[in-house]
Amino acid sequence: MFKVGSLRYGLPAVKTAFPGYYRPSEEEFQVLWRSATFAFDASFLLSVYGSSKITRDQLLTLLEGLQDRLWLPHQFNKRSH
Repeated sequence: MFKVGSLRYGLPAVKTAFPGYYRPSEEEFQVLWRSATFAFDASFLLSVYGSSKITRDQLLTLLEGLQDRLWLPHQFNKRSH
């Protein structure tokens, strides 16, 4: 427990207020990997084409498996046309 001014905070309150500073539990990681939406910027997507054939094929296979959870930013679409 720590005190800021007249307020007292315990670890759960800090973890709730600043979740980005704490590593998720294994269970939380599993939920994230099963449900997260993946967004890639243009530089990543363009770098796929500059990769070796083996790397490119592996990345494209991975992206195909995630196709229902992929999101392409508008800027990528705007730059690719």
